[in-house]
Parts: sequence; C-alpha cells; structure tokens
Amino acid sequence: MSKLNAHIVIAPRLLDVTQAAVYLSSTPWAVRKLQWSREVPHIRLGSKVLFDILDLDAFILRAKLGGKFGTVCNAAGVCA
Repeated sequence: MSKLNAHIVIAPRLLDVTQAAVYLSSTPWAVRKLQWSREVPHIRLGSKVLFDILDLDAFILRAKLGGKFGTVCNAAGVCA
C-alpha cells in the first residue's frame, strides 16, 4: 500500500439510526418515527436498520418544499 492511499477515507453511504439522527439534526426517536411512517426509506441488514444518505437528502428537500414534515420558507426566512 502506498503512502498516498493510506489516508483515503470513504464516507459511509448507509447510516444507522443514531447517525441518521445526527445527519438530520434530530433525535433517534424522530428518525424511528420517520422509519415507522415510511416517510424515509430504509433497509434492514440483519437486526440493523440503515438509511441511505441520498434518501435523507431527498427527505430534506421535500421538507424544504413543504412536504409532510416541512413548511415552505422563502430566502428571507418567511414561512407559509
């Protein structure tokens, strides 16, 4: 292994409940509620529940556009 390759870090694409909560600036309980309501897709790997970071990004975008868990806000921060 070369010295250059020794410092490459690959960011995980799948996050567990706690990591997803940190990513969403939320709590594990809130992430579980999103899982149970099927608002955010998830996969099971054995007993582990994992969330794709792309699905979390899509959830954030839906919330910004006024989805079920979000409100519509303009650039000035005025929310409808």
